[in-house]
Amino acid sequence: MRFFKAASAFLALSVQVIGQTLTPFQVDGYLDVASMTVRSAAANSGGSVTVNGFVITIPDNLQILFPAAFVTWQNLFLQKGTFGGDVGHEISIVGNIVTTGTGAAATRQAIAGQVTLSGLFTELSTGFIQSIDYTTGEIKIVDGPIMRINDPVGRFGKASTLGKDFFAVDSDNPSVTAFSGFPMCVPRVAPPAIDPLCPQGNRPTVAGSNPVAFQTFFEAPNTTVMAPFQVGDYLEYSGIMVGGKIYSYNVVANLEITTPPGIAPAYLRIEAALIGVLDPDPAVEVSQSKIIGFCTDPTATIDISAVIRDPCTGADTDRLIVPALPVEATIAGGRNRARFRWLSDRAAIGDYSREYHLTISSGQKVTANGINAGQYHAPVTEWVFPELFVIGAIPYVFDFTHFTDLASGYGPLDFSGAGQIGGPLTPWPGRNPVPTPSKTGCVNPYVPPGQPSPTPGAPQVPITATAGPDITTRPGTFVSITASNTAPGVSVTDLAFLWTEITNPLVGNAVTITNGNTANVVLTFPLQGTIGTLVRTFQVKISHISGSTSTATVKVTTDSTVKDVVVIDSYTRINSGGGTITVNAHTNLVADPAAGMSIVVTGNPAVQQMTKVGTGTGKFTFTSVGVKAGTPIVVTSTGGGTATLPGAAKRDLLDPNPSQTRDVDLPNRAIAVRAPTPIVAVVSASSLVTGPGTFITLSVVNGGSIPVRTQDLSYAWVEKTPVTPLATITNAKTAQPTVTFPLQGTIGILVRTFQVTMTHKSGSSNVATIQITTNLDTPDIVVIDSWTSVKSGGGTVTITAHTNLVNDPNASMTVQIDGFATLITMDKVPNQPGKFTMTQVRLKPAGGITCTSSGGGSASAAAPFKKREIAFTS
Repeated sequence: MRFFKAASAFLALSVQVIGQTLTPFQVDGYLDVASMTVRSAAANSGGSVTVNGFVITIPDNLQILFPAAFVTWQNLFLQKGTFGGDVGHEISIVGNIVTTGTGAAATRQAIAGQVTLSGLFTELSTGFIQSIDYTTGEIKIVDGPIMRINDPVGRFGKASTLGKDFFAVDSDNPSVTAFSGFPMCVPRVAPPAIDPLCPQGNRPTVAGSNPVAFQTFFEAPNTTVMAPFQVGDYLEYSGIMVGGKIYSYNVVANLEITTPPGIAPAYLRIEAALIGVLDPDPAVEVSQSKIIGFCTDPTATIDISAVIRDPCTGADTDRLIVPALPVEATIAGGRNRARFRWLSDRAAIGDYSREYHLTISSGQKVTANGINAGQYHAPVTEWVFPELFVIGAIPYVFDFTHFTDLASGYGPLDFSGAGQIGGPLTPWPGRNPVPTPSKTGCVNPYVPPGQPSPTPGAPQVPITATAGPDITTRPGTFVSITASNTAPGVSVTDLAFLWTEITNPLVGNAVTITNGNTANVVLTFPLQGTIGTLVRTFQVKISHISGSTSTATVKVTTDSTVKDVVVIDSYTRINSGGGTITVNAHTNLVADPAAGMSIVVTGNPAVQQMTKVGTGTGKFTFTSVGVKAGTPIVVTSTGGGTATLPGAAKRDLLDPNPSQTRDVDLPNRAIAVRAPTPIVAVVSASSLVTGPGTFITLSVVNGGSIPVRTQDLSYAWVEKTPVTPLATITNAKTAQPTVTFPLQGTIGILVRTFQVTMTHKSGSSNVATIQITTNLDTPDIVVIDSWTSVKSGGGTVTITAHTNLVNDPNASMTVQIDGFATLITMDKVPNQPGKFTMTQVRLKPAGGITCTSSGGGSASAAAPFKKREIAFTS
């Protein structure tokens, strides 16, 4: 990159400006962390560093560009011994030596304008995947190192705990991708277990391949989740070496994964973002700007905008510079590369920004992994300043006037946590007069709405924020989260709270934050269509009146398979009308206009609908006559949640344990009802991965802390997969049902979800789910039931066997007998699917036998036996 190559000859040349002499410089060398200094403890403080023998001033407010992050000099200084890899770091600086005054009174200062930092020997490598350790998330490269994605957030797999966040992946943009830009991942569990955010089903296999091979050019089966890396994938990766392993911040797989034309989400990958700085001086030559990348949708168009950041608040706005750039359907090796390329042809593009925002015409959409697809925030990877081409002419002085973040600032610092404003560079690394910022009068530190202003001169009181455990809920529901300060001796009346969502929200469907300026926030989540799972992160910032602050985060997962929460608010009964009951209940499913609630009153088999109270309240009411005292009721929401109020044998029944009672509102008298016994459904399966047409056995047990009798439990199994035909569940009202799967044609992999509701006779219930994968490449299970050999008939052999491939009418089985050259086809046993038998005379086995099913499964036996206990039955 021309920007980063030192031009030491510039150090001997100068330009005269009124009151100043400016000499441009560029240095590119080893970062000696021992030479780093800071001017103060302020979050925006600059300092100095010595590179190649030159002592260079780092201005206040300058941010250092890492591969996927901007870092303040103060933050870099605080972590100078720990922030990077084992082999040192390369620092590249461009700026001007500013000489003020003349003669003995002159002062000279080399002032940086831009600083970029990378590993001294940046690990840019390629190689094939030899193996994947799903426990650690590590990838072994063939004849090479162990590589691990440096992902502190856990966006592309298991979260890393390396602590080298300056060299981490960009968790807001797809920075671990296929060549096309489709996001890639390392599953958090080993196959055949399924990681729903990184499912094996998103990597189709090559039909008929043995061993299994994966396709390298295909349309993603599920565009809202990532595609997993597989053994044999060819990678290009960049990172730092720590402890002999490569921790990567950028990974590209040699795969072309596309998305449906014109349908969100689609994805971008930026290959180059080069900005040429223009200058009218005839003695210099200038470079054109260019942005080159790839898109998963070959029919899309791309808008390119400069990101303009408010220097007071940090709010970003887009300034469009390239509208509707078409994606080129270029052909490479017979494949559509879907490349886009913008070249400025040296035309002016306005003031320069450190980031450019690219958006896809099909729109933006938050994926289940939390990536805001359909857009990309691209930092400039290379600045090309004008270059002198007239030998002996006055050299070009680096002009930073039109760099918006350097001349005006960029708002609150990301790393300070105290609202410290990052203003213009001070001292200014260029000509006088210093440029006027685009916005002045910023309140420093920045105080968001609802936050207390610090008391001048008062010592800061340390506080520690906590936001509680992560939560999973259903789309369309609301949850309440409570933040608190855990530091001792702090009055809550001196604290202020501010809740924000720090993941990109769904476009047009953002989360509604209620009471966001209090400790107890209410978050109402929108519906999310066919998206199964979304993960959002929320941050609470607690501020003390002394000026100290602390932040904490909590993740909330919205999962379409999770039930809503239903509560029976009141149940009253009066004697008139043969017993008139009124039931009031509510659900936290408040953002679904189609939500409803039904009630079942014992003795009346009909399911009756409750009446909705208001709009968006989640409240429902019901009145019925002719109901006996103590009649149990069950309330069920369309979101799947239920609430049960068991009946009392008598009106005056009281529970001897007050802590286990619930008061039910009756006129002039309260009924205390024993709380249901808590239970926890724990499910398992005889196999988590099986072939189409086979059967497996499911099982559920109570894993609760309170022992219960199995005869007091009832069960209801259903399949929740949105496909047809559904699997057949036999004995669905028992703890161990049998599931028989249909054939699935040419579909390679299907993931089916089964749900069990386990209910205790006290009225409590618990729901659990389990996912079973049917894979065309998974062999069936074969069991040899018996093998007899008698001397009659010159040697008579009888063999019986069975397979769990019971739902394929074309299933067959053969047997190979040692010493007998012919492969024998076994006969189907009538009316017993999966059962086969054979009898052969004049046969004397010389060894063992092997039975092989058409489903690929096989079983062997070394010697005859009369009977074997059957491992499973259909």
